[in-house]
Amino acid sequence: MKKVIFLLCSLFSVTLSAQNARTLFTEMPDTILFLLTPVNRADMVDFLDSKMKAQVTNRLEGQSEMKAATENYIAIDLTSQSSWQMKLLPTSDSTFVIGTIHTVCGKACDSEIRFYTPQWKSLPTQDFLSLPTEDDFFYPAADTLTADEYEQTRKIADIYLRKADLSADNLQLTFTYTTPDYVATRDREKLELITRETITYTWNGESAFLKELNNYFITFPVEGRLCLLHFFCRFGNVPFQIMCRRMKNRKNNTIYSVYRYKPALFIQQS
Repeated sequence: MKKVIFLLCSLFSVTLSAQNARTLFTEMPDTILFLLTPVNRADMVDFLDSKMKAQVTNRLEGQSEMKAATENYIAIDLTSQSSWQMKLLPTSDSTFVIGTIHTVCGKACDSEIRFYTPQWKSLPTQDFLSLPTEDDFFYPAADTLTADEYEQTRKIADIYLRKADLSADNLQLTFTYTTPDYVATRDREKLELITRETITYTWNGESAFLKELNNYFITFPVEGRLCLLHFFCRFGNVPFQIMCRRMKNRKNNTIYSVYRYKPALFIQQS
């Protein structure tokens, strides 16, 4: 009986190890990425492995090109204005979740994020990620603007657009605020004064992308001293570390971001 159990466990482990991004991509259902046929997907992987340009003619007679393919990551330019990414995200039970991002670009880019089981069954996005709100990209009002000027500038952003990217090299997910690309140039410059360009999440190695639990922003002169706040506290029974990081907004103004996080679930924000 023990030998049977050992054999089953061994077969299960081999099956999981064989399920790399390339295999899952070629075998995934057409409904996940209808633009590419099964032959398209297999050809892309073969071309890339042969050091050839991994470009194919898709279902709509357009050109699609695989830009990268590793054991856990794939990136494809579906068209000149759309792209698709895939990443295998490890979980605590020695398996993984598949994360995908479909991005479409017009005047500005916007992305849709989805999660799947290794068998390509859809999973609720909210189980793995608390998407950033538009407020997360805005700095609070600073002394350089009156309250009325700040509110008028915020109203420029009459549509919320953000582009998402999975990293090929690590387990980070970066959101870029793309609404400024959509507005007129003169308004864009105003908007960029009070917004951050990106928010970065990190997969916790178990079951979720984590972001900062709280954000506080303090504006200092460019020549301001380094932030020295660095201590630990407790929130209920959970220890938290509180730190602050020197950063700059799009106009090179120095901003100190004070944030707290569980030490074991650190999320780096750029």
